[in-house]
Amino acid sequence: MTTFYTFQPKGENIVANLSLYNPINSVSNIPASIDIGLEKPILLKCSDYKMTILRFNAPLNNISPTFNMEGKNFSARFRWSTFTLVRTISGSNINFSISSFIGAINQLFQLLTNDLFSASGNNNDFNPMFPPYIMMDEKTGIFYFVVRYTYVNNNVLIDISKDLQFFISGFPLILLSDGFYSFALRSYLNDDYQYFSPRYNNLSPSASVVGNSPTQFNSYKLISEFNTDYRFNFLQSIVILSNIPIRQETLPLSTENAIKDPSNPFSYIATLPILNDFRGLIERYGQQVSNLLYTNQGEFRWMDLLSDKPLDRLSFDFRWQSTDQQLHQLMLSPGESISIKIYFKSMK
Repeated sequence: MTTFYTFQPKGENIVANLSLYNPINSVSNIPASIDIGLEKPILLKCSDYKMTILRFNAPLNNISPTFNMEGKNFSARFRWSTFTLVRTISGSNINFSISSFIGAINQLFQLLTNDLFSASGNNNDFNPMFPPYIMMDEKTGIFYFVVRYTYVNNNVLIDISKDLQFFISGFPLILLSDGFYSFALRSYLNDDYQYFSPRYNNLSPSASVVGNSPTQFNSYKLISEFNTDYRFNFLQSIVILSNIPIRQETLPLSTENAIKDPSNPFSYIATLPILNDFRGLIERYGQQVSNLLYTNQGEFRWMDLLSDKPLDRLSFDFRWQSTDQQLHQLMLSPGESISIKIYFKSMK
């Protein structure tokens, strides 16, 4: 359901409000795209005006969580002696933030440590109080993997699935033939990479285990080589395209998008009628925003209208660009709406 109305605050200036609502009883998502043919032109001669966006509202629920982990295979495997121990966490059980992701993966390692402890006949080298674990530096987005030196000394091989590797792919890893990756721990056996790590106590072990355990342990620390936080904050910007005759802008796109340009199939740049490309308010790792409200906080960004023809149709298409430079259609779930308010200022 689309609504549209205009008013003239003074003189020949015109303010137009448009919105699109997907009814709550709808059975499907719809594209966040407004297209209205007007009974009479809103502008008789476009070039007599310039325009700006006063406000727009866009729900982000269909792209936030900004990386959809549902259906992913987060698996880890410990291989020791004659034992092969495998645990898996369904992506649908992870609520899409970095903190919850790390917590779920660390729980995965905790479960495997418990299995290893039992398989080894309660060998204290595999004390459940000290599972391998992952942590992240929130300032840099760099991940760390910490494992006790006894795992290496006892020839415990630690493998992870491809989906898990995707998020922490900056670690030194070895690809195995069965679709798992193995942490390259053996390259870290020299003393330069050995350190005392604080005891991992996010879990709540029994008092008896705590009483029999040291407060620190020798371990190895693998450091990822590059930042992968963008895989959690996948939203780069909200892009609004329009039929209003404005000067087109260039936008970097991935090859999947740019190859649609027949004049230059290898181009990474597309020329589009962009009214606005607004960065979402996601400023820290794992932050989620369900709704984006844009209001102008400074001077208006005026755009000249280039055609001498009348403007008798208004079209606005809301897209979002991901950090891999692909452009996606923004969708509205049942009960959601978008709106935009534009201001045409007379140049006479």
